[in-house]
Amino acid sequence: MKRFLFLLISIAGYGLNAQDYKPMLESVNEWHLTNCYGGCMTDVYYTDGDTIFNNQPHKILEGYHYISRSFLLREEVEQKKVFLTKFDEFNHVDEYLLYDFSVSVGDTIQMFNPITPFPADAGFFKLDSIRSINLVNDIPHRHFYFTPTQSNEITDYNVVWIEGVGSLSMITAPGGKADINGAGKLSCLFKNNDLVYENLDSISGCQSVMKIKETDRFNKKPELFFKRKTKSYQLKGAENIKLIQFYDLNGKLIQQQKVDTPQTELRLNKILGPTGIYILRVILRDEKVYTYKLQQW
Repeated sequence: MKRFLFLLISIAGYGLNAQDYKPMLESVNEWHLTNCYGGCMTDVYYTDGDTIFNNQPHKILEGYHYISRSFLLREEVEQKKVFLTKFDEFNHVDEYLLYDFSVSVGDTIQMFNPITPFPADAGFFKLDSIRSINLVNDIPHRHFYFTPTQSNEITDYNVVWIEGVGSLSMITAPGGKADINGAGKLSCLFKNNDLVYENLDSISGCQSVMKIKETDRFNKKPELFFKRKTKSYQLKGAENIKLIQFYDLNGKLIQQQKVDTPQTELRLNKILGPTGIYILRVILRDEKVYTYKLQQW
């Protein structure tokens, strides 16, 4: 009898590991990350185009604090692994293994959270279980449940990965804490504008921002101009702008400029930082977002 039960358990475990792998980057992905620290707010980031780097295909991350477009994702489908490639203006390149969906129950894995609010090295985690659960699209996806090992003195919380989705925290934080009252928690995921995952604990529903952008033909993008004499920048068609943000190429917010009164032309404040390339993020009153690159002199 015991041998029969062991055989059933073994077959069940094999079934979970043998099911078809759900790739993460086979489509245009749109992640929504919600945090309610001082009022609920949802940030959106997405894959925006393909590029070849080091002779390997990558997806470009855009939005949220990835607006520098220097965060690239790469997936090895046969190995069930997802990597992050990060480069800066000095052509320094770092590559990180974010997800390894080939792990088995009982395995330990070291997790990294590059350029996130979490520890860059999250330490080692043990895979306790794998469960196949249907998502909103009614397709089963494997859920990986990790706990920190006894020797892990860095993190004290559990982590969940979903095959084809990522972690329940930021996509670049496989070892990050999914906390609605902290750095945020995954609330929605769209693939090719189709809803795949949703968590309605703190939001009323999921709506694809990418789909809205595709169908909005009447939206006017503010134009950025550079004045050589004063070495300053100006935005024209700025009537609907409510907030301007400046980021460095690592995605760090440097400063922001709130716009209370609508203006047809808007002069940008001098960036409080060293000379170099910066990312300008313009947020309109209807929540549409545009990004630009500019030079600080």
